Amino acid sequence: GLDAVDRVFGQRGAARHVAVAEHRLVHNLAFTRQESAGLRAAQRVWPTIVWQASAVSACDDRDGTRQCPGPRDVVQGQQSLMEIAAHSNLLLDPELGSYQLMDVALIQTPDVLSSDAALAAALTTRTAARRDVWAALGQTNAAIDKMFDAAARVDDPQVRAATAAATAAWTRYERAAEAFAAAPRNAMARAAYLEARVTFFATVDAVWRASADALDAHLRDRIDILNARLTAGFLFTILALVISGALMALIGQSIVSRQRNLVQTMKTICDGDLQTRVPYRDHENETGEMARAVEIFRSAMIDRQMLAQHLETERRLLEAKVETRTLEVAESAACAEAAARKLTMALATAKAGMWGCDVVTRRFWMSTAAEAICGRPLRKEDVVEDVWPAVIEEDQPRLAALFRRFLTDGEP
Repeated sequence: GLDAVDRVFGQRGAARHVAVAEHRLVHNLAFTRQESAGLRAAQRVWPTIVWQASAVSACDDRDGTRQCPGPRDVVQGQQSLMEIAAHSNLLLDPELGSYQLMDVALIQTPDVLSSDAALAAALTTRTAARRDVWAALGQTNAAIDKMFDAAARVDDPQVRAATAAATAAWTRYERAAEAFAAAPRNAMARAAYLEARVTFFATVDAVWRASADALDAHLRDRIDILNARLTAGFLFTILALVISGALMALIGQSIVSRQRNLVQTMKTICDGDLQTRVPYRDHENETGEMARAVEIFRSAMIDRQMLAQHLETERRLLEAKVETRTLEVAESAACAEAAARKLTMALATAKAGMWGCDVVTRRFWMSTAAEAICGRPLRKEDVVEDVWPAVIEEDQPRLAALFRRFLTDGEP
Protein backbone atom coordinates (compact mmCIF):
# COMPACT_ATOMS: atom_id res chain seq x y z
CA GLY A 1 0.00 0.00 0.00
CA LEU A 2 1.77 3.05 1.31
CA ASP A 3 5.15 2.06 -0.18
CA ALA A 4 3.58 1.86 -3.63
CA VAL A 5 1.89 5.23 -3.12
CA ASP A 6 5.24 6.74 -2.05
CA ARG A 7 6.94 5.39 -5.15
CA VAL A 8 4.24 6.75 -7.46
CA PHE A 9 3.19 10.03 -5.78
CA GLY A 10 6.06 10.76 -3.40
CA GLN A 11 5.99 11.53 0.31
CA ARG A 12 3.53 14.41 -0.04
CA GLY A 13 0.33 15.23 -1.82
CA ALA A 14 -3.38 14.48 -1.63
CA ALA A 15 -2.92 10.94 -2.96
CA ARG A 16 -0.74 9.98 0.01
CA HIS A 17 -3.12 11.61 2.52
CA VAL A 18 -6.04 9.63 1.08
CA ALA A 19 -4.01 6.44 1.06
CA VAL A 20 -2.90 7.00 4.67
CA ALA A 21 -6.48 7.65 5.77
CA GLU A 22 -7.73 4.51 4.03
CA HIS A 23 -4.87 2.50 5.50
CA ARG A 24 -5.72 3.71 9.00
CA LEU A 25 -9.38 2.84 8.51
CA VAL A 26 -8.53 -0.67 7.33
CA HIS A 27 -6.06 -1.11 10.19
CA ASN A 28 -8.59 0.12 12.78
CA LEU A 29 -11.30 -2.12 11.33
CA ALA A 30 -9.06 -5.20 11.52
CA PHE A 31 -7.96 -4.18 15.02
CA THR A 32 -11.58 -3.80 16.18
CA ARG A 33 -12.69 -7.07 14.60
CA GLN A 34 -9.87 -8.83 16.38
CA GLU A 35 -11.00 -7.26 19.64
CA SER A 36 -14.57 -8.41 19.00
CA ALA A 37 -13.38 -11.94 18.34
CA GLY A 38 -11.31 -11.87 21.55
CA LEU A 39 -14.33 -10.64 23.53
CA ARG A 40 -16.46 -13.51 22.23
CA ALA A 41 -13.73 -15.94 23.28
CA ALA A 42 -13.65 -14.33 26.75
CA GLN A 43 -17.42 -14.68 27.00
CA ARG A 44 -17.03 -18.41 26.38
CA VAL A 45 -14.32 -18.73 29.05
CA TRP A 46 -16.02 -16.59 31.70
CA PRO A 47 -18.67 -19.13 32.84
CA THR A 48 -15.92 -21.64 33.59
CA ILE A 49 -14.06 -19.12 35.73
CA VAL A 50 -17.25 -18.24 37.62
CA TRP A 51 -18.01 -21.92 38.25
CA GLN A 52 -14.48 -22.57 39.48
CA ALA A 53 -14.60 -19.60 41.84
CA SER A 54 -18.07 -20.49 43.21
CA ALA A 55 -17.12 -24.15 43.61
CA VAL A 56 -14.29 -23.26 46.00
CA SER A 57 -16.71 -22.57 48.87
CA ALA A 58 -18.91 -25.53 47.97
CA CYS A 59 -16.23 -27.96 49.12
CA ASP A 60 -15.74 -28.59 52.80
CA ASP A 61 -12.04 -29.11 53.25
CA ARG A 62 -12.07 -29.36 56.94
CA ASP A 63 -10.71 -32.87 56.68
CA GLY A 64 -7.68 -31.54 54.77
CA THR A 65 -8.45 -33.15 51.39
CA ARG A 66 -9.85 -30.79 48.71
CA GLN A 67 -11.34 -32.44 45.60
CA CYS A 68 -13.06 -29.31 44.27
CA PRO A 69 -11.44 -26.45 42.30
CA GLY A 70 -9.12 -24.28 44.32
CA PRO A 71 -7.79 -20.71 44.12
CA ARG A 72 -5.01 -21.85 41.82
CA ASP A 73 -7.56 -23.06 39.25
CA VAL A 74 -9.32 -19.70 39.38
CA VAL A 75 -5.99 -17.90 38.92
CA GLN A 76 -5.23 -20.08 35.88
CA GLY A 77 -8.63 -19.22 34.43
CA GLN A 78 -7.89 -15.54 35.05
CA GLN A 79 -4.55 -15.91 33.25
CA SER A 80 -6.27 -17.59 30.30
CA LEU A 81 -8.66 -14.65 30.13
CA MET A 82 -5.73 -12.20 30.16
CA GLU A 83 -3.97 -14.15 27.40
CA ILE A 84 -7.09 -13.91 25.26
CA ALA A 85 -7.25 -10.17 25.93
CA ALA A 86 -3.57 -9.70 25.08
CA HIS A 87 -3.70 -11.74 21.83
CA SER A 88 -6.87 -9.99 20.66
CA ASN A 89 -5.58 -6.46 21.38
CA LEU A 90 -8.28 -5.81 24.00
CA LEU A 91 -5.62 -4.52 26.37
CA LEU A 92 -4.33 -2.10 23.72
CA ASP A 93 -7.58 -0.38 22.78
CA PRO A 94 -6.78 3.34 22.38
CA GLU A 95 -10.32 4.61 23.03
CA LEU A 96 -11.09 5.60 26.61
CA GLY A 97 -14.60 4.14 26.69
CA SER A 98 -13.47 0.76 25.40
CA TYR A 99 -10.51 0.71 27.76
CA GLN A 100 -12.69 1.43 30.81
CA LEU A 101 -15.09 -1.40 29.89
CA MET A 102 -12.18 -3.72 29.23
CA ASP A 103 -10.67 -2.79 32.60
CA VAL A 104 -13.87 -3.79 34.40
CA ALA A 105 -14.54 -6.97 32.43
CA LEU A 106 -11.05 -8.39 31.94
CA ILE A 107 -8.96 -7.12 34.87
CA GLN A 108 -10.91 -5.96 37.91
CA THR A 109 -13.81 -8.45 37.93
CA PRO A 110 -11.60 -11.57 37.44
CA ASP A 111 -9.28 -10.21 40.10
CA VAL A 112 -12.26 -10.05 42.49
CA LEU A 113 -13.07 -13.71 41.76
CA SER A 114 -9.48 -14.86 42.33
CA SER A 115 -9.24 -12.86 45.59
CA ASP A 116 -12.58 -14.20 46.79
CA ALA A 117 -11.51 -17.75 45.87
CA ALA A 118 -8.49 -17.34 48.15
CA LEU A 119 -10.81 -16.01 50.89
CA ALA A 120 -13.25 -18.92 50.46
CA ALA A 121 -10.39 -21.42 50.54
CA ALA A 122 -9.07 -19.88 53.75
CA LEU A 123 -12.50 -19.91 55.39
CA THR A 124 -13.24 -23.54 54.43
CA THR A 125 -9.82 -24.91 55.31
CA ARG A 126 -9.36 -26.23 58.88
CA THR A 127 -5.65 -25.62 58.91
CA ALA A 128 -5.83 -21.99 57.79
CA ALA A 129 -4.62 -19.47 60.33
CA ARG A 130 -6.85 -16.64 61.39
CA ARG A 131 -4.39 -14.07 60.12
CA ASP A 132 -4.51 -15.69 56.67
CA VAL A 133 -8.31 -15.44 56.69
CA TRP A 134 -8.26 -11.76 57.62
CA ALA A 135 -5.48 -11.08 55.07
CA ALA A 136 -7.55 -12.78 52.33
CA LEU A 137 -10.56 -10.75 53.38
CA GLY A 138 -8.51 -7.55 53.16
CA GLN A 139 -7.26 -8.47 49.66
CA THR A 140 -10.81 -9.22 48.53
CA ASN A 141 -12.00 -5.93 49.95
CA ALA A 142 -9.23 -4.08 48.05
CA ALA A 143 -10.11 -5.91 44.79
CA ILE A 144 -13.80 -5.04 45.30
CA ASP A 145 -12.94 -1.36 45.79
CA LYS A 146 -10.89 -1.33 42.55
CA MET A 147 -13.72 -2.97 40.65
CA PHE A 148 -16.23 -0.45 41.98
CA ASP A 149 -13.93 2.46 41.14
CA ALA A 150 -13.40 1.15 37.61
CA ALA A 151 -17.13 0.53 37.13
CA ALA A 152 -17.94 4.03 38.37
CA ARG A 153 -15.87 5.49 35.49
CA VAL A 154 -17.92 3.60 32.91
CA ASP A 155 -20.64 5.67 31.26
CA ASP A 156 -23.18 2.86 30.85
CA PRO A 157 -26.49 2.64 32.81
CA GLN A 158 -26.59 -1.16 32.93
CA VAL A 159 -23.06 -1.38 34.28
CA ARG A 160 -23.84 1.23 36.90
CA ALA A 161 -27.03 -0.57 37.92
CA ALA A 162 -25.20 -3.88 38.20
CA THR A 163 -22.45 -2.16 40.19
CA ALA A 164 -24.98 -0.72 42.63
CA ALA A 165 -26.47 -4.17 43.16
CA ALA A 166 -22.98 -5.62 43.62
CA THR A 167 -22.16 -2.91 46.18
CA ALA A 168 -25.19 -3.85 48.32
CA ALA A 169 -24.45 -7.57 47.94
CA TRP A 170 -20.84 -7.00 48.95
CA THR A 171 -21.90 -5.22 52.12
CA ARG A 172 -23.95 -8.24 53.20
CA TYR A 173 -21.31 -10.67 51.98
CA GLU A 174 -18.51 -8.87 53.86
CA ARG A 175 -20.48 -9.00 57.12
CA ALA A 176 -21.28 -12.70 56.62
CA ALA A 177 -17.62 -13.45 55.83
CA GLU A 178 -16.45 -11.61 58.96
CA ALA A 179 -19.02 -13.47 61.08
CA PHE A 180 -17.97 -16.80 59.61
CA ALA A 181 -14.31 -15.96 60.12
CA ALA A 182 -15.05 -15.18 63.77
CA ALA A 183 -17.03 -18.39 64.31
CA PRO A 184 -15.81 -20.96 61.72
CA ARG A 185 -17.59 -23.82 63.46
CA ASN A 186 -20.95 -22.07 63.59
CA ALA A 187 -23.28 -23.74 61.04
CA MET A 188 -25.60 -20.75 60.84
CA ALA A 189 -22.67 -18.42 60.15
CA ARG A 190 -21.46 -20.80 57.47
CA ALA A 191 -24.90 -20.99 55.82
CA ALA A 192 -25.26 -17.22 55.92
CA TYR A 193 -21.81 -16.86 54.41
CA LEU A 194 -22.53 -19.31 51.58
CA GLU A 195 -25.87 -17.67 50.82
CA ALA A 196 -24.35 -14.20 50.78
CA ARG A 197 -21.53 -15.48 48.57
CA VAL A 198 -23.94 -16.91 46.01
CA THR A 199 -25.81 -13.60 45.88
CA PHE A 200 -22.58 -11.68 45.62
CA PHE A 201 -21.31 -13.94 42.82
CA ALA A 202 -24.54 -13.37 40.92
CA THR A 203 -24.08 -9.59 41.15
CA VAL A 204 -20.40 -9.81 40.18
CA ASP A 205 -21.36 -11.98 37.20
CA ALA A 206 -24.01 -9.38 36.31
CA VAL A 207 -21.39 -6.61 36.43
CA TRP A 208 -19.09 -8.62 34.18
CA ARG A 209 -21.83 -9.46 31.68
CA ALA A 210 -23.11 -5.88 31.62
CA SER A 211 -19.60 -4.54 30.97
CA ALA A 212 -18.92 -7.26 28.39
CA ASP A 213 -22.22 -6.52 26.62
CA ALA A 214 -21.48 -2.80 26.66
CA LEU A 215 -17.99 -3.44 25.30
CA ASP A 216 -19.41 -5.73 22.60
CA ALA A 217 -21.98 -3.09 21.62
CA HIS A 218 -19.26 -0.46 21.61
CA LEU A 219 -17.05 -2.60 19.34
CA ARG A 220 -19.98 -3.38 17.04
CA ASP A 221 -20.81 0.31 16.73
CA ARG A 222 -17.21 1.07 15.95
CA ILE A 223 -17.13 -1.69 13.31
CA ASP A 224 -20.28 -0.29 11.72
CA ILE A 225 -18.83 3.22 11.70
CA LEU A 226 -15.54 2.02 10.21
CA ASN A 227 -17.40 -0.01 7.58
CA ALA A 228 -19.51 3.04 6.74
CA ARG A 229 -16.39 5.19 6.47
CA LEU A 230 -14.66 2.61 4.31
CA THR A 231 -17.74 2.35 2.09
CA ALA A 232 -17.98 6.12 1.86
CA GLY A 233 -14.26 6.32 1.15
CA PHE A 234 -14.58 3.61 -1.49
CA LEU A 235 -17.51 5.38 -3.13
CA PHE A 236 -15.69 8.70 -2.89
CA THR A 237 -12.61 7.10 -4.44
CA ILE A 238 -14.71 5.68 -7.29
CA LEU A 239 -16.40 9.05 -7.77
CA ALA A 240 -13.03 10.79 -7.68
CA LEU A 241 -11.64 8.30 -10.19
CA VAL A 242 -14.62 8.82 -12.48
CA ILE A 243 -14.35 12.61 -12.24
CA SER A 244 -10.58 12.56 -12.63
CA GLY A 245 -10.94 10.14 -15.55
CA ALA A 246 -13.43 12.46 -17.22
CA LEU A 247 -11.20 15.45 -16.58
CA MET A 248 -8.17 13.56 -17.87
CA ALA A 249 -10.16 12.55 -20.96
CA LEU A 250 -11.18 16.16 -21.59
CA ILE A 251 -7.66 17.41 -20.99
CA GLY A 252 -6.26 14.62 -23.13
CA GLN A 253 -8.74 15.42 -25.90
CA SER A 254 -7.77 19.07 -25.70
CA ILE A 255 -4.08 18.21 -25.85
CA VAL A 256 -4.62 15.75 -28.71
CA SER A 257 -6.69 18.26 -30.69
CA ARG A 258 -3.99 20.89 -30.22
CA GLN A 259 -1.33 18.45 -31.29
CA ARG A 260 -3.39 17.54 -34.35
CA ASN A 261 -3.71 21.21 -35.22
CA LEU A 262 0.04 21.64 -34.86
CA VAL A 263 0.66 18.56 -37.02
CA GLN A 264 -1.70 19.91 -39.69
CA THR A 265 0.04 23.28 -39.53
CA MET A 266 3.39 21.55 -39.95
CA LYS A 267 2.10 19.65 -43.01
CA THR A 268 0.77 22.90 -44.52
CA ILE A 269 4.14 24.58 -43.98
CA CYS A 270 5.96 21.60 -45.49
CA ASP A 271 3.65 21.85 -48.53
CA GLY A 272 4.95 25.37 -49.13
CA ASP A 273 2.30 27.59 -47.54
CA LEU A 274 4.62 29.64 -45.37
CA GLN A 275 1.99 32.31 -44.66
CA THR A 276 0.09 29.90 -42.37
CA ARG A 277 -0.19 31.23 -38.82
CA VAL A 278 1.09 28.88 -36.10
CA PRO A 279 -1.45 28.64 -33.23
CA TYR A 280 -0.85 28.32 -29.46
CA ARG A 281 2.46 30.20 -29.52
CA ASP A 282 1.49 32.25 -26.46
CA HIS A 283 0.62 29.20 -24.30
CA GLU A 284 2.94 28.65 -21.33
CA ASN A 285 2.93 24.86 -21.47
CA GLU A 286 4.22 21.95 -23.54
CA THR A 287 1.82 22.79 -26.36
CA GLY A 288 3.19 26.34 -26.43
CA GLU A 289 6.75 24.99 -26.59
CA MET A 290 5.81 22.76 -29.53
CA ALA A 291 4.06 25.68 -31.26
CA ARG A 292 7.11 27.91 -30.81
CA ALA A 293 9.29 25.15 -32.25
CA VAL A 294 6.98 24.95 -35.29
CA GLU A 295 7.20 28.76 -35.62
CA ILE A 296 11.01 28.51 -35.62
CA PHE A 297 10.73 25.85 -38.33
CA ARG A 298 8.40 28.12 -40.37
CA SER A 299 10.80 31.06 -40.00
CA ALA A 300 13.66 28.85 -41.13
CA MET A 301 11.62 27.74 -44.15
CA ILE A 302 10.88 31.39 -45.00
CA ASP A 303 14.58 32.26 -44.72
CA ARG A 304 15.43 29.27 -46.87
CA GLN A 305 12.86 30.30 -49.48
CA MET A 306 14.19 33.86 -49.53
CA LEU A 307 17.73 32.53 -49.88
CA ALA A 308 16.63 30.28 -52.73
CA GLN A 309 14.95 33.22 -54.48
CA HIS A 310 18.05 35.34 -54.01
CA LEU A 311 20.24 32.57 -55.40
CA GLU A 312 17.87 32.18 -58.38
CA THR A 313 18.04 35.88 -59.08
CA GLU A 314 21.81 35.84 -58.85
CA ARG A 315 21.91 32.81 -61.17
CA ARG A 316 19.76 34.52 -63.75
CA LEU A 317 21.89 37.68 -63.57
CA LEU A 318 25.00 35.59 -63.97
CA GLU A 319 23.51 33.74 -66.93
CA ALA A 320 22.57 37.06 -68.54
CA LYS A 321 26.10 38.35 -68.00
CA VAL A 322 27.54 35.15 -69.41
CA GLU A 323 25.24 35.38 -72.43
CA THR A 324 26.12 39.03 -72.98
CA ARG A 325 29.80 38.26 -72.64
CA THR A 326 29.42 35.34 -75.00
CA LEU A 327 27.77 37.61 -77.60
CA GLU A 328 30.52 40.14 -77.10
CA VAL A 329 33.14 37.46 -77.55
CA ALA A 330 31.28 36.17 -80.62
CA GLU A 331 31.09 39.66 -82.08
CA SER A 332 34.76 40.19 -81.31
CA ALA A 333 35.51 36.90 -82.99
CA ALA A 334 33.38 37.91 -86.01
CA CYS A 335 35.13 41.25 -86.21
CA ALA A 336 38.47 39.57 -85.96
CA GLU A 337 37.42 37.08 -88.60
CA ALA A 338 36.23 39.92 -90.89
CA ALA A 339 39.45 41.76 -90.31
CA ALA A 340 41.34 38.62 -91.07
CA ARG A 341 39.33 38.15 -94.23
CA LYS A 342 39.96 41.75 -95.27
CA LEU A 343 43.63 41.30 -94.52
CA THR A 344 43.70 38.06 -96.41
CA MET A 345 41.84 39.71 -99.31
CA ALA A 346 44.20 42.62 -99.20
CA LEU A 347 47.16 40.31 -99.26
CA ALA A 348 45.60 38.27 -102.03
CA THR A 349 44.71 41.42 -103.96
CA ALA A 350 48.17 42.77 -103.55
CA LYS A 351 49.53 39.55 -104.83
CA ALA A 352 47.08 39.29 -107.75
CA GLY A 353 47.39 42.88 -108.78
CA MET A 354 45.00 45.80 -108.96
CA TRP A 355 43.73 47.98 -111.73
CA GLY A 356 41.31 50.85 -112.02
CA CYS A 357 39.39 52.70 -114.71
CA ASP A 358 38.09 56.24 -115.12
CA VAL A 359 34.86 55.74 -117.00
CA VAL A 360 34.57 59.35 -118.10
CA THR A 361 38.04 59.56 -119.69
CA ARG A 362 38.10 55.79 -120.35
CA ARG A 363 41.66 55.71 -118.94
CA PHE A 364 43.13 52.86 -116.86
CA TRP A 365 45.78 52.44 -114.27
CA MET A 366 47.47 49.18 -113.14
CA SER A 367 49.70 47.98 -110.43
CA THR A 368 52.96 46.37 -111.18
CA ALA A 369 51.52 42.93 -110.42
CA ALA A 370 48.64 43.61 -112.81
CA GLU A 371 51.05 44.70 -115.56
CA ALA A 372 52.96 41.48 -114.95
CA ILE A 373 49.71 39.51 -115.30
CA CYS A 374 48.87 41.37 -118.59
CA GLY A 375 52.34 40.70 -119.88
CA ARG A 376 53.09 44.34 -120.75
CA PRO A 377 53.13 47.74 -119.10
CA LEU A 378 50.10 49.96 -119.37
CA ARG A 379 50.22 52.58 -122.05
CA LYS A 380 48.54 55.91 -121.94
CA GLU A 381 46.57 55.27 -125.08
CA ASP A 382 45.20 51.95 -123.78
CA VAL A 383 41.43 51.77 -123.50
CA VAL A 384 39.04 49.17 -122.08
CA GLU A 385 39.23 46.94 -125.08
CA ASP A 386 43.04 46.90 -124.73
CA VAL A 387 43.04 45.58 -121.14
CA TRP A 388 39.83 43.51 -121.39
CA PRO A 389 41.67 40.28 -122.20
CA ALA A 390 43.52 40.61 -118.88
CA VAL A 391 40.24 40.36 -116.90
CA ILE A 392 39.40 36.92 -115.61
CA GLU A 393 36.92 35.28 -117.86
CA GLU A 394 34.43 34.53 -115.03
CA ASP A 395 34.43 38.24 -114.01
CA GLN A 396 34.03 39.67 -117.48
CA PRO A 397 30.14 39.48 -117.62
CA ARG A 398 29.71 41.09 -114.18
CA LEU A 399 32.25 43.81 -114.95
CA ALA A 400 30.62 44.52 -118.34
CA ALA A 401 27.20 44.87 -116.62
CA LEU A 402 28.67 47.38 -114.19
CA PHE A 403 30.06 49.49 -117.04
CA ARG A 404 26.74 49.45 -118.92
CA ARG A 405 24.70 50.42 -115.83
CA PHE A 406 27.02 53.34 -115.20
CA LEU A 407 27.01 54.50 -118.84
CA THR A 408 23.26 54.14 -119.30
CA ASP A 409 21.83 54.84 -115.84
CA GLY A 410 24.58 56.88 -114.27
CA GLU A 411 24.90 54.59 -111.22
CA PRO A 412 28.34 54.61 -109.67
